Amino acid sequence: MRLLKRSIMANSLELQFWGYEIGNLFAAVAGSGGFASFFAEINAVVSNPNLDPVGKALTLAHDHPDAFVTIALGIVVLLAPPMKNLVSRAGRLALINLFDAAMLIAAVLILTFTLNADTSWLTDAAASFVVGSSLLRQSKRNPFLMKPGSLALSLGGIALAAFWVVEVTVDLETSDEIGLALSAIAIATGVYVLAAGLLTYQGGVFETARFLAASKGRTVEKDWAAGLLHPHDGILPRLFETLLDRPVVWFCDGVVKPAIFWVSAHTKRERPFVTSMWARLPWRLFSGGLAFATATPQGMVFGLANICWAVGDVAIGSLDWTKDQEP
Repeated sequence: MRLLKRSIMANSLELQFWGYEIGNLFAAVAGSGGFASFFAEINAVVSNPNLDPVGKALTLAHDHPDAFVTIALGIVVLLAPPMKNLVSRAGRLALINLFDAAMLIAAVLILTFTLNADTSWLTDAAASFVVGSSLLRQSKRNPFLMKPGSLALSLGGIALAAFWVVEVTVDLETSDEIGLALSAIAIATGVYVLAAGLLTYQGGVFETARFLAASKGRTVEKDWAAGLLHPHDGILPRLFETLLDRPVVWFCDGVVKPAIFWVSAHTKRERPFVTSMWARLPWRLFSGGLAFATATPQGMVFGLANICWAVGDVAIGSLDWTKDQEP
């Protein structure tokens, strides 16, 4: 157990990335109606002999946006790591940063398309989580990125809750008890994911302050990226600090933390990432279990998504672990 814990701590940001991103792909597939429906939609377009490759892509984007977004997310998630390994071999930090920025821009473009297309709220949630995970993954070098990353996770929580609100409204008369229970738990999950995202933002406030204290007196290389993103004097960090830090911390301390009544006061005060983990984790287990209990194609895939998201939750919590503390 101790060896497993140390392994999670050593690879926390990569583990949260893969846990969340694979879960996001499953969620997007669930938004398409399950694996069978997803592949049927793709096959109907791909096998059309009257369309060229560009026409097939445009048809997917227009007629089957959920499937199109799922494929786009898969490209970003699955191709980015091996491509980054190739870039890393060049050994130039500026090139690596440029690649990370390109992948983030691609994720943001997918999210923008998703929010403007006629996609499922579940697909919207998956796209939001992809952006959040991408930012958290890069926050090891720049803790400020935890702040916008956490807001993207919170946006995904809103979309997750909205999906099940729509499901309850549309299918209230035809849903069985398990389906209604799943909807209720999933709505609660979305609300707590929203709240836990704000706790991760608060963690970003703490990590940024720690980073600035550790780097005090060091010379900062001035370039366009530093001018935009450096935690001390970058344009975006200053904007976030001025407009959002204080109200988010106030809301977390006054509303979010009291609502997580199953977490000790000491943990909520001293360990924001562990608190964020425990805010999400019970609801992942409830939602996943009930999703599997529905025995529907969509429910089974959504259950797999919750398992993967739970792995990401534990990885985020590990940012607060020490060698002598248990999660």
